[in-house]
Amino acid sequence: MRNICSLLFLLGVLSACKDSKPSAISQKDQGHRLESYQLDVESKKVRFHETIEKVELIRLEETSTSLLSRIEQVYWDQEKLIIHKGGSKDIFIFDESGNFINKINRSGNGPEEYARIDELWVNDGRLSIYTRFVGTIKQYNMKGEFISSTRIPTIFAEMGHLLPYKDDYVLETNFSTSIDSSRFKWLKLDKDFKVTGKFLPFKPVIKEEFHPHYSKTHPLTKYQNSLLLFRSHSDTIYRLTENKIEPFVHLDFGDDWHWKGHDRLTHDLFTKFETDPVPKVWQIFAQISEDRMYIKAIVGMSHWEHFLINRSDSIITRLDIRKNRDVELEMTPLRWKNDKLVVSLGSTDVREFLAELSDDQIIYKSGATLSEIEASENPALLLINFNK
Repeated sequence: MRNICSLLFLLGVLSACKDSKPSAISQKDQGHRLESYQLDVESKKVRFHETIEKVELIRLEETSTSLLSRIEQVYWDQEKLIIHKGGSKDIFIFDESGNFINKINRSGNGPEEYARIDELWVNDGRLSIYTRFVGTIKQYNMKGEFISSTRIPTIFAEMGHLLPYKDDYVLETNFSTSIDSSRFKWLKLDKDFKVTGKFLPFKPVIKEEFHPHYSKTHPLTKYQNSLLLFRSHSDTIYRLTENKIEPFVHLDFGDDWHWKGHDRLTHDLFTKFETDPVPKVWQIFAQISEDRMYIKAIVGMSHWEHFLINRSDSIITRLDIRKNRDVELEMTPLRWKNDKLVVSLGSTDVREFLAELSDDQIIYKSGATLSEIEASENPALLLINFNK
């Protein structure tokens, strides 16, 4: 419950395989595989460890300047780990073995400083930090030394998430009206911030309609040579390639989807999930690789559901990630690194997590030990290979 409430603050305000049969519908459309997965929150659960082939653990060195209460983003760049913990103005740099290198904090109101971190992206040794409303993209090197500053038009800075795409940017409008009074959920901007593409139109907001708040959940994800667009309170992931957008994945919870049959989100409907006698799924988080998907879904105000989807055979597994069959592990899926799911796991949960695996399934990066991980207040990074 505490985690759910924390998530609500940040937001601003997939089922065990039945008889090992696929629970998905896939079809080809000009070479594109449209995927729809039917997720059942009442299906049989499978213990998380039963899906794991191997796990590699990275100890994140704890010093007086490298304390991490939680991890929101992690990047690999130039043989380094770049970590941002949610709600913080700090960026932490580790080597690939988890040894601490340095911390960057250039927060402030000066011309070479950032007010906060709303978006962070990393490329070729450069850290780019985007701050909404202020409308700036500040660039730094891995030592925190200032490189450049770019300002975007105010009308775009007041919208939502921003991410570079090739030589352009993609902007989430957050249901705001654009310069020409048009209404689209996503805009493509060139390097001079001129609109070059508009995607997914929406109707004008009516008086009693809930106007979605800005969500801290990152809805833009790089995937192959494209971007995946997945907005809060949606069950459909879109794929943007060049100037073409199309539905990519549909996560179908059936009658367990709180927003089913509603094309507008009213205030009454939005608050109903808190009091509905039969809790339903109202928010989904997805991490997608070429072969698999890891899905987290919030059910009412009570609990999370976790699913692992094998995209090659469409088999869906509803996961049991409880420790001692009671409280859930303090585990956060962060991203995929090739075919490995990267998660952060609280140091106090690592021993219980590993207890259900055999020794030959466990790899410690660069000679780290379980006792070292447990002695640290920092979470550990886990790179998980799933069974073929």
